[in-house]
Order: sequence, then structure tokens, then C-alpha cells
Amino acid sequence: MSQPTFRDMVELPGPFTFKIIVNPEGINQSGLTHALSEAAGRTLDFQSITHRPSKNGKYLAYTVAVHIEVFEEIEAVYAWFSASEHVIYAV
Repeated sequence: MSQPTFRDMVELPGPFTFKIIVNPEGINQSGLTHALSEAAGRTLDFQSITHRPSKNGKYLAYTVAVHIEVFEEIEAVYAWFSASEHVIYAV
């Protein structure tokens, strides 16, 4: 029996949570939400956004819960994370 893929494990449409570490000098919460909506190709329904600074204040860790309609929106957002100079790490 084969292992389920990431696509198989995500029930859509439905909620999805992104965790992102960013350089706080490069992007703020408003800029992040705008960029994620632009990447997904539609205005996303953000259910919650929280953030906290790293111990030394060098980075911000965001937890972003959003309603996703189709898997391609997740792929587009992760592609934006990979291309962004402000995103240090994303899961």
C-alpha cells in the first residue's frame, strides 16, 4: 500500500494553516496578507493571524489560518514563500 501524498491528506475546501518565519524589516502583517491573496489569485478568507518575535527579536513567526478552496492555492502560496526574499522558513 502506498503512502498518502500531501494532496491526499488535505480536505478541501476547508481551513489550512501556514507557519512562516519572516524578516520583520522586510514585510509586515498587512503586506503578508496582501501577498498571500495575490499569490492565491483571489482575496483569501483569513480566519486568524498571530505572530510572535523570536527570542532575540531578529525574526517574526506567523501562524496564518486561511480558508482554501483548491489545492493549487496552497501550491501558489508555497511558491511565493520560496520566491520571497523576506520569508526565512515556511511549513
